[in-house]
Amino acid sequence: MSAPRTILYTGKGGVGKTSVAAATARRCAAAGMRTVILSTDAAHSLSDSLEAEVGAVPSEVAPLLFAQEVQAQTEMEHNWDAVSGWLGELLADRGVDPIVAEELTVPPGMDELFSLLQIKRHHDSGEFDAIVVDCAPTGET
Repeated sequence: MSAPRTILYTGKGGVGKTSVAAATARRCAAAGMRTVILSTDAAHSLSDSLEAEVGAVPSEVAPLLFAQEVQAQTEMEHNWDAVSGWLGELLADRGVDPIVAEELTVPPGMDELFSLLQIKRHHDSGEFDAIVVDCAPTGET
């Protein structure tokens, strides 16, 4: 089985990324590709573009088309213990004081990290032929 095609739409806010991502995802599904479209933008508008209810878990919104609005905060809450534990151990192994290591385990960009982890899960699952990502505005990614 070949790896899914991953298509990222990035750029400034208000330029039509969500509309183009939704159109691309619909086209992929119409071509017979099992497709998932994800929004990593905290101000989700994918539901409006797809004219369907979209939530934190992929749901089928059309034949062969699944949609998901990544909830980075929810993902972070579900995965935080594992990530902070790993990062704390990594820092401690490098001689960083355990208290300092604990304080350093909340680096900027954690919400983006969890969005990337969600994309990776879809990629690794083998469930989809195409992954279309509607990224947050450039200043936020």
